[in-house]
Amino acid sequence: VSLAIIIAIMGTLLAACNGTGASDLNAQEIEKQRIEALSKEADAQLAQAEAEKAKADAEKAKAEAASSAAQAEQVAKELADQQEKQAEADAAAQKAADDALALQAQIDELAKQAKNADASAKAEIQKQASAAKAALVKKQAEADAKAKAAEVLQAQLAAKQAEAKQLAEQAASAEASRKQVEADKLDATAKAAAASSALAVAQKALDDRTKWPAEIRFGSVPGEDQTKLDTRFKQFAIDLGAYLGGIKVTYTTGTDYTATIEAMRAKKLEFAEFGPFSYIVANERANAYALATAGKDRSKLYYNSLIIVPASSAAKSVTELKGKKFLFVDPVSSSGHLYPKELLMNRLSLGSVKEVENFFGSIAFSGGHDASILAVSKGDADGAACSSATLQTMIDAGTIKADSIRIIDKSENIPASPIAYRGDLPLDLVEKVKKFLLTYKNDTLFKEMKATAYFPVQDSDY
Repeated sequence: VSLAIIIAIMGTLLAACNGTGASDLNAQEIEKQRIEALSKEADAQLAQAEAEKAKADAEKAKAEAASSAAQAEQVAKELADQQEKQAEADAAAQKAADDALALQAQIDELAKQAKNADASAKAEIQKQASAAKAALVKKQAEADAKAKAAEVLQAQLAAKQAEAKQLAEQAASAEASRKQVEADKLDATAKAAAASSALAVAQKALDDRTKWPAEIRFGSVPGEDQTKLDTRFKQFAIDLGAYLGGIKVTYTTGTDYTATIEAMRAKKLEFAEFGPFSYIVANERANAYALATAGKDRSKLYYNSLIIVPASSAAKSVTELKGKKFLFVDPVSSSGHLYPKELLMNRLSLGSVKEVENFFGSIAFSGGHDASILAVSKGDADGAACSSATLQTMIDAGTIKADSIRIIDKSENIPASPIAYRGDLPLDLVEKVKKFLLTYKNDTLFKEMKATAYFPVQDSDY
């Protein structure tokens, strides 16, 4: 939409509204409190996550330390066994060497005896000496084998000692890590407790139901027949009241757009559903803030303004409505005034709002989209601007026949109508209602609204 045109139309409409200045309600402070509470909640959740991670790390480190200690103990046992085997091998090798020396001494003694003996004795001594030499060779071979076995055992012992040293170092490192993780765990737990405490304090400051109003008054700008709107939202009001702990919730529709805005400004409404443009006015004059809107899909939260004529009309475009009787809905209606007036200025190449008004034979505000649609379908008006959503709802309900009117023009997409809250309401109440809206299930209501759910919106969306 052309910025200059919107500014011109908004300027004209706002100048016509009664009241003084912008609202003095403290919405910014409430929003600040909400952000601080959400921040503290995030801090608490983060601290809790860190504590859980520290706990898991501590358990892991403890397991690793226990595993390392067990391995070190096993290696130490194997090392002791190896040392025992080494001692036995060393003793056996020493005994073999001692036996060899004894045999050598025996041989030397026999050789000495043979030197002084007679012939018959020499033969016997030589026989004994030969047997002793054979035994010596055998003992020497045995000693050599045992010495080699001792060398192998010595090498194995050295390897086990190195492994034991490495495992001891790993066990010491694992124990140090475990102690550090335990310290981190205690620190993280302390932080989580502190964050939870801070959150509890903040939540307690916010969650004070004594500051809630005794009754929640929910309003809406006129869009369809009052009776239908009241029936449609009767169950909604009951469900919201139950969700809020039994608080009374009432629902009313304003006689016109300005009446709904002024009701919120006078603190006679806590929540209200506005059109996009009436919301902008309500934001500036009644301290209203967008909360949620109904739709079928988060990416399609919009509708359109339509220019309609009776089915019997010869008009094929808006240029053919010159001098005719034309209906807008309300001065602060988006699809029933703001957007169609901008569309007409563009289509007719007009330079001001006044020229649009002079283009028609007469213009009037019907007060509701349904009133404009009914007037055109009956031929009581030559043309009208209306909401695409309201038109489809009336056709589906059988209120009018689809072939009783024709659409000759359509605006660009318009942001969907928001439910807004009064800026001075307690933050916990606003958050509670928002949660209710975003999780609300009512197939009958959403079917009538051509929606599937409520989706979150904020002031910057408008």
